[in-house]
Amino acid sequence: MGLFVYLLLFFIVVDVIIFVKSLVKVIPAHMLLNVHFYARVAVIFFAIGIVSYGLYNGNQTKLVSYDVQLNKKNSSDEIKIVLISDLHLGDTNSEKRLESIIQGINSLNPDIVCIVGDIFNDDYYNIKNPAKASALFRNIGSTFGVYASLGNHDGGSTLNEMMDFLERSNVKLLKVLCCIIQLNRIFIN
Repeated sequence: MGLFVYLLLFFIVVDVIIFVKSLVKVIPAHMLLNVHFYARVAVIFFAIGIVSYGLYNGNQTKLVSYDVQLNKKNSSDEIKIVLISDLHLGDTNSEKRLESIIQGINSLNPDIVCIVGDIFNDDYYNIKNPAKASALFRNIGSTFGVYASLGNHDGGSTLNEMMDFLERSNVKLLKVLCCIIQLNRIFIN
């Protein structure tokens, strides 16, 4: 779907540019057909390139580490917090990626794990194996637990199923944010 949206947008932009340039006689009339052909070929390759890059980049997991110093006089203990986002469970290969992501989390020996937004991909029922995904979440090893907040892809008609899934998975949902998201959906829709 994304490919078709990019194609439509790029074709419109290129056609407008070609039209304006032909009006001001920048493009000679005898070359107009060739310019249209090569511009459309370029648009097709450009759109395919952008979509391919997006698919590749969307399947990459990035680990970024920060050291944060707190201004507490007696605080010599380290707290290791792991924050993840955009799991998009129910999307292509999401459950395969989830297993490696959770192995990576556990290898860091976190004290707290935070999952911030877009846990699901719009519809709970798109998850192929919810029981396996739930078991994977329950296997997250952290000293103080796993916490989550919902994002713009978490909700809709299957919000209750999503919240039940998180509860079964030993993920504590920060419900204040959940209420705000529900209110936004009520007033926006």
